[in-house]
Amino acid sequence: MTSVIATPARSRPLLEPDRRAWCDAVRAALAQTLRPDSGIWDRWAAVQYLERDFMPRLERELQTVNARLTRLSPAEAARVWAPAELLGFLRDYLVELVSMAQSGVLFAAGAEKLLRAHECWCSEVEVLGATG
Repeated sequence: MTSVIATPARSRPLLEPDRRAWCDAVRAALAQTLRPDSGIWDRWAAVQYLERDFMPRLERELQTVNARLTRLSPAEAARVWAPAELLGFLRDYLVELVSMAQSGVLFAAGAEKLLRAHECWCSEVEVLGATG
């Protein structure tokens, strides 16, 4: 069962029903950059995806989760806060690397970390939804 949080405009589920599809879409968008020999255009396309699609959705989820933080223990709040912060930092890191011609190895490592942080975020939000 999905938790529902009332917002002023409407009620919406805490977890969007297509969470697995979102994880798959993020992995697909970054797939080419996971190779150390990826080109600048692959890295550019990945950053564009992160900026245009990924971060707006993450920010929507963050708003929903932040509305619940007062009902969480400090440990629970930290478990959702940490991966969200990490995702923001990793996005910024990848944006910085995109223009460096010789950054394929670093970009691949950063993209893999972002994917792991995203999986962690999804897991923690799902736990929050199940307990909230």
